[in-house]
Amino acid sequence: MTTLTEAIPRAVDLWFTDAMLFVRLEDGREVGVPLDWFPRLRQASIEQRDKWRLIGNGIGIHWEDIDEDISVRRMILGGGEMKKAPTTSENCCNRILLFVAAIQPSEGGLEHDWRLQLQV
Repeated sequence: MTTLTEAIPRAVDLWFTDAMLFVRLEDGREVGVPLDWFPRLRQASIEQRDKWRLIGNGIGIHWEDIDEDISVRRMILGGGEMKKAPTTSENCCNRILLFVAAIQPSEGGLEHDWRLQLQV
C-alpha cells in the first residue's frame, strides 16, 4: 500500500523589498508575496520588519513587535489572512455593483425596494 504525504514547506530565510515579502524554503524555492497582504507588516518600520523569527521549525514566521504570525503554507497557497484589500482605484475599476430596484405602488405613491447588490 502506498501512502502519499504532503511535504510541509519550511522557511530558512526571508527578506523584504519595498512592496514584497520573500521567503526561501528549505528545498531551495523562493516565494514572494505582496506586503499589501499583510497590513501590519506593510505599516511596520524596517527595524520592526527585521525583528522576525522562524516558528515551528520553519513552518511559520513571527514578529513580536507588531504581533504578526504568518504561515509559510498560506504564503504559498494564498488566501486566509492574506486577502488583499482593494485600493480605491481597484474599487472603481474592478468592482461592478449592480442594483436591482423593484418599484412597488403604495398608498403614498411609489416605493423603492432595493433587493440586490452583486459584486463581480
